[in-house]
Amino acid sequence: MVLAGLYEVGGARDLERAGGVALGLTVVALYGGLALGLEDASQREVLPLFRRGRATDAFHGYERQLERLEAEAGVRQHL
Repeated sequence: MVLAGLYEVGGARDLERAGGVALGLTVVALYGGLALGLEDASQREVLPLFRRGRATDAFHGYERQLERLEAEAGVRQHL
């Protein structure tokens, strides 16, 4: 909003574009905060967060994380 205000006072056209980008980033941040807050409150995914890879494994529970434990570095094959 500060960038938009500076543009209105008489700033360069680039300030208007930067203000638009900042508004888009604000919307993405608000969506992420809302999605994570709802997920924390209900203990399940309410809004999609588009998790991939290991983030998905971490969300699906402890057992799924243990599946890949034997392939991790530093884990002995036989004791």
